[in-house]
Amino acid sequence: MKLKERHHVQDLKEIFGMKKKVDRVQPAGYSTQNGTSSARVSKLEDSSVEDVQGGAIWDVFRREDVPKLRDYLNKHFREFRHIHCSPVPRVVDPIHNQSFSLTLDHKSKLKAEYGIEPWIFVQKLGAVLIPAGCPYQVRNIKIS
Repeated sequence: MKLKERHHVQDLKEIFGMKKKVDRVQPAGYSTQNGTSSARVSKLEDSSVEDVQGGAIWDVFRREDVPKLRDYLNKHFREFRHIHCSPVPRVVDPIHNQSFSLTLDHKSKLKAEYGIEPWIFVQKLGAVLIPAGCPYQVRNIKIS
């Protein structure tokens, strides 16, 4: 599976909450499941141009959870990948290096092992103010 297709499937899972496995995404946005064509993946096709806009998904952790988050990242850093999917050889400061991006799987492991989870929200317009000392990650939503 190509990298862009894997990213698209991950977007469907993380952003839109779709659990359905998509075998392949065709260029026009249609997906195939078990070799048969299915409906368009995006529900935005019926929306007007004014309704379609990008945004960002923010994960913000509490200041009190920084030691546990740092411990989790130091413990699991070998599971993450860096540029061109190369393994991360070592970690100096996992939070301030900004070299990790937690997926849904990592966030659920973090909750199971340490009992912490981020505040998650979608930003459409405007600014986001992060309280001082709170680690965060942001991911852009691209709507084509």
